[in-house]
Amino acid sequence: MSLPRMAVGNPVLVNLLMVAIIGFGVYSLATLPQEQIPNVSFPWIFVVVVDPGVSPEEVEKTIIIPLEEELQNLDDLDNMTSISREGGGFVWLKFDTMPETEFKFRLQDVRAQVNKVKLPDSTEEPEVSQFKTQDFAPLISVVIRGDMPEHQLKELTDDLKDDILDIDKVSQVQIAGVREREVWVEVDAARLEQFGLSLNDVAMAIRGKHLNVSGGDLETGRMDYRVRTVGEADKIEGLRRVIVRASPSGGHIRVGDVAFVSDTFEEERTRSRFNGIRAATLTVSKKQDGHSLKIIEEIKELGARYERDRLPHGAEIVYTNDSSIFIDEVLTTLKTN
Repeated sequence: MSLPRMAVGNPVLVNLLMVAIIGFGVYSLATLPQEQIPNVSFPWIFVVVVDPGVSPEEVEKTIIIPLEEELQNLDDLDNMTSISREGGGFVWLKFDTMPETEFKFRLQDVRAQVNKVKLPDSTEEPEVSQFKTQDFAPLISVVIRGDMPEHQLKELTDDLKDDILDIDKVSQVQIAGVREREVWVEVDAARLEQFGLSLNDVAMAIRGKHLNVSGGDLETGRMDYRVRTVGEADKIEGLRRVIVRASPSGGHIRVGDVAFVSDTFEEERTRSRFNGIRAATLTVSKKQDGHSLKIIEEIKELGARYERDRLPHGAEIVYTNDSSIFIDEVLTTLKTN
């Protein structure tokens, strides 16, 4: 019996098959992952260690070489590449191809080996992460642009970052275009000489108060020395009162007696503009099981609230690298076909 004749002779069966096919299509459309790029994991692990102000040579000696010696005997390690630069180091580990479940154990091994390394006390906590496609294909970029003081742009950007991270399934938010806040201690060489002190005496006094001093980021001029210390504005007065030297008679020489302490920003190395106007950019990535369209919708709702309630007159929030545009176009084509 031919297929057309069977279909004509069994109209109920044909209608049931058509309903089942349509139902399966609707279900598939509803449950299909709606992503621009599928999440693919690579057998690569990155180890990043930050030590502010330290020279590349010192980074190699105190950070990179100890890490390499501890990591070189890992199972299934195919290749290891390291980079030393001012302020930190980077190790790139490439492993043999293996199932994702097995690679998770390698990631745990790397973290365990990194924790064994004795790093300088001035280093920040090492960051160990796996490389995935979402690392180079972010979800969306949120741009705050407008003519406003830098401290206001910084405050808005930090607040918006925190609020975006509160959205479910957002993994990270990277900021570009604003400088980090810093407290600068500019030490007067003449005052140091007058009191019989050295630059190291001032740095040690500040370190003794558990403040993060970058001794390697030192600028020397004819009139003063400059030591950078990372802190917050409300710590400035306390920093000025830090005792550098105490005399038996009860007198004290404080940081404020030999240095000018100011709340400022780190040295400007780049400038960010959007259509010629100062801007800060927040690049958003999601977790593997996050729904791109829902997350982007929530981010835009949050941006609208900021424009209404927080941004000064003339400032605005715009969106670039919006993956929802491409996803919507593909889904529209799929639905119409």
